Amino acid sequence: MTMGTIHHHRTLPVRSIRAFVWDFADEGIDDVLDRLGQARIDGVNLALAYHGGRFYCPHNPRRAIVHAPDGALYFQPLLSCYEELRPRVHPEYGSGAFVGRVGEALREREMALTAWVVLLNNLTLSMSHPEATSVNALGDRLEGALCPSKPAVRTYAQALVEDLAHRVGVDVIELEDFSFPTHDSYMGANWRGIEIGPNLGYLLGLCFCGDCSRRAEESNLEVRDLSYHVERMIRQGLAGDLTDRRIGDEIADPYKLISRYAEVRAETVTMLIDELNEAVEGSATLLQPIMAVDPDVAWRWGVELRALRQRLQRATLPASCTAGATHACIERSSEMLGLGRGLAADIHLRDGGEEHDSALPALVEACENHGVERFIFSHYGLARLDQLELIAELGRGR
Repeated sequence: MTMGTIHHHRTLPVRSIRAFVWDFADEGIDDVLDRLGQARIDGVNLALAYHGGRFYCPHNPRRAIVHAPDGALYFQPLLSCYEELRPRVHPEYGSGAFVGRVGEALREREMALTAWVVLLNNLTLSMSHPEATSVNALGDRLEGALCPSKPAVRTYAQALVEDLAHRVGVDVIELEDFSFPTHDSYMGANWRGIEIGPNLGYLLGLCFCGDCSRRAEESNLEVRDLSYHVERMIRQGLAGDLTDRRIGDEIADPYKLISRYAEVRAETVTMLIDELNEAVEGSATLLQPIMAVDPDVAWRWGVELRALRQRLQRATLPASCTAGATHACIERSSEMLGLGRGLAADIHLRDGGEEHDSALPALVEACENHGVERFIFSHYGLARLDQLELIAELGRGR
C-alpha cells in the first residue's frame, strides 16, 4: 500500500488488536503478523495519531520502555490540507513509506487496517495554539484539551480524517476523544490534596470559551449568568461547602440552565460527526467512534447517543472488568445507538494474573450474548505474549 493508492479490506475484522507503529518497527512486520495470525486476529487498530506517554513493552526486542511524544502523527500527512493547526509528525515513524509497508503486509494477509486516532486530546497543539484550548468558568485553560466548538479545531479534525481516508486508505477510522474533554483528560501527573467527585469534575471541565459561549447565546441561553453560577459551585465544591451529590442534582435538573447548556454541547459534537462523515465521503472508509464513558452520562460531554445512531454505522464500546458490568454497558449502549452488528467491544489485556485471564472468556461471552460479534483487544505491545494464546482459545468450537 503506497501513499495515494487505496486498498480497502471489504470484510471488516472480527478480532482486531491495538498496536503501535514501533511494535512493527522494532519486532519486524512479518514477525508481528505471524503472531497475530496464530492468535486468530484478522485486523490491526494502528495508532496513527496519538497522545504522548511512557509505554512499557514486555516483549520488544530493542527496548523495555518507549517514550512517545505528545500529539504526533505516525504517518506522513499532506500538510497542505491543514490550516491553522498543523500536526506534529513523529520524527522517526512519520514516514509514509513505513506505514505503507505495514498496510501492504496486512492486505496480503487479508487483514483489515484501522487507523486509531486520538482527536482532541493533544497537548502539542494546545500549547502552540492556546486559543484552541477549552477554558472553564474560572478562566483556567485545560491544557491538552482542544475544544470542538473552535472552527480551527474542527478544520484540523476534518483534514486529519480526510488525509487518512483518501490518502492512507484505511478501512476504518476509530475516533478516540472526539467530544468535549474531562478536566483531567491529559495524560500527565495530577497533584490534588482533596477529593474531586465526578460532578465537581464535570464543572471543572465545562468549557466557557468564546465559541462555546456564542453557540449557547445563539440558543438564547444566558451564558454569563450560567458561568457565574458554575464558578460559584466550583469554589464551594473545592472548599467543601457544597457536596458532590448536590452538584449532581443541579446538573441533572432538566429545567436548569446547565442542562440546556449540555444540549448545546451535544449539538456541537453531533455537527462535528457530520463534518467528519463528509470528510470520508468518496472513500470506502468508515468512522468508528469510541464511546468511552457510561452511556447514561455520555451527554455530559456532548455525546448524544440517540442522535448519533442516525449518523454512524459502527462504534466501539469499552468492556468493563466484570462480565455483569460489561453486559449492562453493552445492553444500554446497544439500545441507545441501535447499531446491532456494527458494535465492537474493546477488551483490555492486563497482567492481572490467573483471575483476570480466566475472566476473559466471560467478558467475551457477555458481549456475544447481547449480539456483539466483533472484538478489539488492547494492546499488542503492552501485553505478555502468552495473552495472545488466550485470545486464540476464545470462542474455539463456535
